[in-house]
Amino acid sequence: VMNEAELVKGILSSSPYLNIASVSPDGFPWNTPVYAPWDEHLNFYWSSWRNAEHSKNIHHNPNVFLTIYD
Repeated sequence: VMNEAELVKGILSSSPYLNIASVSPDGFPWNTPVYAPWDEHLNFYWSSWRNAEHSKNIHHNPNVFLTIYD
């Protein structure tokens, strides 16, 4: 029987991408797929250009939603 942590790590291992959902300063939603490796503590890391729309949105409002598809 697989525990929840093993299940989550299995799903994460199946795809190195996630979707970042952010909101523009004008209140418009913005979704961006990014390559995001993760560590053993389930911290996600990605690198983005500072002038990318999602980077500007995150600078304005750091609340984001991450979606991972299995």
